[in-house]
Amino acid sequence: MTILSNEAMIALLNRSLTGAALIILVLILRLLLGRFPKRYSCILWMIPFLRLLFSVSIPSPLALLPVNPEPILEAAVQDGRMPFVDTGLFVIDLPVNYALMSAMQPTPAASADPAPIYLFLFARLWLVGCGCFVGVNLFRYFTIKQRLADAFPGEDGVWYTDRISMPMVMGIRKPKAYLPSFLAKEENGREREWVLAHEQSHIRRYDPFMKLVAFAALALHWFNPLVWAAFFLYGQDVEMACDESVLERFGEERCKSYSEALLHFEERRSALFIPLAFGESHTKRRIKHILRYKRPAFWVTLLASVLTGAAAVALLTNPSRASKAGSIGIIGGADGPTAIFLAGKLTENGGSKTAEQLDVETAKKQPYGASVELDYVSAGRISLHGGFGYLAFLLEQGADGKPFAKPVCAVTLSEVGPIQMQGDAYTEIIGGEGIAMIIPAAYTADAPKRLYCYIEEGNVIDDLTFSEQAEELAASGAYRDAKIEDEQVPQLAEQIRKEYGSELVYGPVAVPEYSANVYGFLASDGDRLKDVWYGLWWKEGGKIEKIALFY
Repeated sequence: MTILSNEAMIALLNRSLTGAALIILVLILRLLLGRFPKRYSCILWMIPFLRLLFSVSIPSPLALLPVNPEPILEAAVQDGRMPFVDTGLFVIDLPVNYALMSAMQPTPAASADPAPIYLFLFARLWLVGCGCFVGVNLFRYFTIKQRLADAFPGEDGVWYTDRISMPMVMGIRKPKAYLPSFLAKEENGREREWVLAHEQSHIRRYDPFMKLVAFAALALHWFNPLVWAAFFLYGQDVEMACDESVLERFGEERCKSYSEALLHFEERRSALFIPLAFGESHTKRRIKHILRYKRPAFWVTLLASVLTGAAAVALLTNPSRASKAGSIGIIGGADGPTAIFLAGKLTENGGSKTAEQLDVETAKKQPYGASVELDYVSAGRISLHGGFGYLAFLLEQGADGKPFAKPVCAVTLSEVGPIQMQGDAYTEIIGGEGIAMIIPAAYTADAPKRLYCYIEEGNVIDDLTFSEQAEELAASGAYRDAKIEDEQVPQLAEQIRKEYGSELVYGPVAVPEYSANVYGFLASDGDRLKDVWYGLWWKEGGKIEKIALFY
């Protein structure tokens, strides 16, 4: 796996989405722990930073992560199928997946699937942005390091120089505190005492190394605005945590003196036309925090430690989830993508089963039975079913420029019982991008309704109780079949007989990606499954393009 491969980029985006969710959770926890010492907030910030840098695969029943740690399904992009996200939150998945479907559905004129192209462009843009971000900050680092070259040592291991305007700690392995040279004067002893204590607190707390971890997360995820927010808020919490450390060292009764020293130091630097280390709003926030700070009682420290430890365990592990193959599907119809249904979320009875594979070589030599029906039609994909089972094909363009059908799925669906193609016991099957919904005995009034969901990725069938939630989704239009355009049937059937001597089996169904009147259909040259073929019909010009399904 190379740094710019599709696999690497999908892993990066998954970490970024998971990190964003954790940042929101930490922001909430930060508000709840508002009166607790800021050192605990600093620890909490490390959680999303670590998740942004490393993929975590430790399942735990204590995990509180509200989203799937890998919301972008890699196989969908790698296989050329429509990408979709499975965060585990329906209110997020529905609009995001609909937007993805609308933006990335291949057009008739497209020579390639757009998802890999967008991923390729994102990888190059990410590399440029990452390089610029790291390059600018390395330039700043070495510029400051050059300024510190002539610093002279003082007491307590501190260094002084007149080439910096603000106190700082430099170095990771052996960090040193550097102060502006005016603080070395005797009359500035009070300010020096406070500032030096603050900078030494950074060193004792290993803040330079922690800041490097946060910086690395921001460098990799520079495109994520929540990571920027986390980085700056973490910096503010670090400064306030060091303020608390200073007050605990010298006594909280001196908080007023410490605040005055901070103000005097800022005013002195302003008088020397030296830029402030912090913006005004942050300086005010620090001073307010200092003035109201009180050493926490033992029970507060204990409670904060327990809560922070519990949060670390809960947020650094992943929730135990069913296979992501059975987690999400996109339901489409003749008029394009319509909704997203979360398969497996309603499972209370029955559970998941592995779907039995259809022996296509044997099945194609047999009569296909009463009928063969299209379940899903798009410019790049079709699915169909009959008494033999369920089949799905990708429609691709060959080297000769002609389209051909690539089989991607063949199952019997025996797990749902025999597939009925006629009568009240008719089995309703509705296809989608990598998914199919099956409702046996769909039109039998007395029969208890059950809903099954087949997911290609993972080859599983979920037995879903036809619950209240499923009914709500059905009422919302989540299930929409490949609708036949009845008024076009006579014209198409006659043209197929004249040109190919074949019979129309199912269709025509409008292909949603085409702006013109273009329809997909099934026709057959005989009564065996191998005689069935798929066709595209341009109504205006009368053109038919035949695409073989079985070879």
